[in-house]
Amino acid sequence: MKSNAHLAIAHVLFMDVVGYSKHNQLEEVVRIPSPVSYGQLRLHPWWDPLRDDPRFEKLVEEAKKPVAMK
Repeated sequence: MKSNAHLAIAHVLFMDVVGYSKHNQLEEVVRIPSPVSYGQLRLHPWWDPLRDDPRFEKLVEEAKKPVAMK
């Protein structure tokens, strides 16, 4: 699932907020072990274009929860 993390980051880096919304890999990524963490979502400038989006804030809150390992 690392590819979903990379896709989510690429959408944001290229200011493709429509792609972010449509595909929303980020929603999947915060629920599994991945390089995208609560701290990264909260602090990394990559995510700045999404900070005003209420869906992003909801994802940040979701990322606070522990990820279940299967």
